[in-house]
Amino acid sequence: MIYIKLFLDYLDAIEPLGDAERGRLFTALLQYARTGEAPQLGGNERFLFPMMRAQIDRDEAAAEGLSESRSAAGKKGAQAKASKARQNRQMPDLPGKASYDKDKDEEKGKEKDKDKGEDRDDGGEAAAAVTACLDKVNPQLSERSRDELAGFARVMGAEVCLRAIDAALDAKKANWPYIKAILQAKQAQGVRCLADWDALEERRQKPGERRRAGTGNPFLAMLEEQK
Repeated sequence: MIYIKLFLDYLDAIEPLGDAERGRLFTALLQYARTGEAPQLGGNERFLFPMMRAQIDRDEAAAEGLSESRSAAGKKGAQAKASKARQNRQMPDLPGKASYDKDKDEEKGKEKDKDKGEDRDDGGEAAAAVTACLDKVNPQLSERSRDELAGFARVMGAEVCLRAIDAALDAKKANWPYIKAILQAKQAQGVRCLADWDALEERRQKPGERRRAGTGNPFLAMLEEQK
């Protein structure tokens, strides 16, 4: 079954678009979900399509990965049980076996920690961002929203998330969907740290370019930047 997910924070993202642009955008998303081919877009909707297309790709990869992992885990688990049963029948416990097994488990734990090392730290960035959002925006932030914010913090850093929160407060739209939309837009523009964001702002404020500070809508700024 072919499907796509639409998120409520898309409402903020498509706010600057006209009706025709919105229609072309969602038609393009449906076509991409069905064929896997990105259509040619000529209006402002072309700036938002990559962000939404990336979400479709992530959802599809997650669904496929879950199905494959369940199948592999079931097969691997059955094989492991059979192998362990054979070993128990054939080999007596040797002195030091318990210690050896413990060391082996610790090594596996270290490998898992190493894999997680692709994130910025052991949770400090995520904790800082979540704490700020709880203090400044919504102390009743849902668990899902906290996890999403933590994910952005681990990829782009807590400072980027804090600036997004401040931008939402300045725009009088202090809610998680709006903050998430800002972070998604910056991620689509290639922002991976606060320095990247500053560089974008510097290019936007160069002489001869129109200043859009104070619009309160990061998507309007993004659309104007790329015209």
